[in-house]
Amino acid sequence: MENKTKRYVLYVSRTLVIWVGEALGLLLLMHFVPGLSVNSFAAAFALVVLLGIVNAILWPILTRSTLRFLTYTFGIGALLLNALLVWLASLLVPGASVEGLAALILTPIGLAAINVVLASLLTNNDDAWYYRNILSREVKKAGGIQTKRIGTIFLEIDGLAESVLRKAISKGYLPTLASWLERGTHNIISWETDLSSQTGASQAGILHGHNQDLPVFRWVEKEHVNRIMVSTGLSDAPEIEARISDGQGLLAKNGASRTNLFSGDAEDNIFTYSRLKDMKRFYSRSSLFFYSNPSNFPRIIALFFWDVLDEFFGRVRQLVLNVKPRLRKGLFIYYLTRAASL
Repeated sequence: MENKTKRYVLYVSRTLVIWVGEALGLLLLMHFVPGLSVNSFAAAFALVVLLGIVNAILWPILTRSTLRFLTYTFGIGALLLNALLVWLASLLVPGASVEGLAALILTPIGLAAINVVLASLLTNNDDAWYYRNILSREVKKAGGIQTKRIGTIFLEIDGLAESVLRKAISKGYLPTLASWLERGTHNIISWETDLSSQTGASQAGILHGHNQDLPVFRWVEKEHVNRIMVSTGLSDAPEIEARISDGQGLLAKNGASRTNLFSGDAEDNIFTYSRLKDMKRFYSRSSLFFYSNPSNFPRIIALFFWDVLDEFFGRVRQLVLNVKPRLRKGLFIYYLTRAASL
């Protein structure tokens, strides 16, 4: 009982700190977001609190009938729905005004960015934010964590050599993995790729056990009128998977695919190239779950721009320390690609 009370006090204290931080952030945001106006800290605090209450009450009701739309619009619908709730909250707070579509969309994104920074400072653990705001609620609905069913998470990092991994561990960049190795519960085993070492062939072999006729990332098929096949093609990826899949891939039984080229025959997919074009298969329970929280998509947008800034400052650090080799100058497209891939 004492621990439960302590957790409750910590939760309330943390919530108040975040509300105060978001209120101060609103006062700062109004200097950068046209159409956003707050005349006092009290008004900013009231808007933040009321927005939280409005989200808690109306978001579940609104998303119940619009979740498929939110999923199929890749989050654009979520931004519009957030804009609607911000507008409704602003009408009820004297001294606060949010006018214009730009302000209605940028305000929740700005608040999400502030929330990310504050949550990181308060927890130093992004997983803790995810558990507190998402997993804990779903675990309660499911009646607790099921420990009898054993699962495995497979994480692929493109181009990561064993020597680079071991060097990163020795420098302290991967403390969790280092602790696993120290306890002896895990081990690092090197693996040699096929002659075609690119992502398409590797994922096909890992997820489907078959990567025949995947020579490179892009190739020309002379037997099909010199057609150019691309592993990430929205039309090509489904065709490639149809060739290599027997329906019994690595993830066929209770598996889930996240941001892969191929699905491994998983029914639960999010941003898997081979399923993006097929809307019936693209739509999944996990997608609905993601959009069931009003702050998730604005938070993703905020983190996207944070990663762009992180890449920029990383480039600056490389220049100052004269780190070589490094990427060529002027590759701004890589900033966006890196952020999107994360």
